[in-house]
Amino acid sequence: MTTGSWTDALFRAAIRLGYPFARVWWHLRRPSIQGAHVILRTRPPDLSEDQILVVRNSYKPGISAPCGRLKRGERPIDGALRELFEEVGIRLEPERLLDGGQIFLIQDGRRDHSHFFECRLEGGKHPTLKIDHREVVWAGFVRESKLLGLNLTPPLRRYLEGSESAGRRTTSPRANTHSGSAN
Repeated sequence: MTTGSWTDALFRAAIRLGYPFARVWWHLRRPSIQGAHVILRTRPPDLSEDQILVVRNSYKPGISAPCGRLKRGERPIDGALRELFEEVGIRLEPERLLDGGQIFLIQDGRRDHSHFFECRLEGGKHPTLKIDHREVVWAGFVRESKLLGLNLTPPLRRYLEGSESAGRRTTSPRANTHSGSAN
């Protein structure tokens, strides 16, 4: 992957400079937000475990699944599909996403209600990823067993830890609700 153009670098700088101000605003206002996350799994034939698609954003620390804030009136599944396409260029049909549950936490002063969806890509092949080099600067598939050892965003960490402790490592629909706070 290339690092992008100088205009991409300017966008990254603007986002990185604006993000701390947004965090201060959130701590003052304490807004409630809803977001959608997509856990995209694949298992190459030469591996005995799943790999999960993760991204690194330019403006905040940590690795996350493709995700983002829901637009006003947007259904969580539609937001998940939109974010997956915007962040990594993958289009999926809504029926391919399974309900992965919800997580509630407080993050940067915001009350964050995260909807998770899962999809398994059959055949073990990795799709072509297309990132914008502005908001997302890296994307790739990482072995699931290695993810918890990485610097993950709080919603992804909580989701994966909840899945692990409950012994859920499949893509069957789940309706569990995890709650708590992380800063």
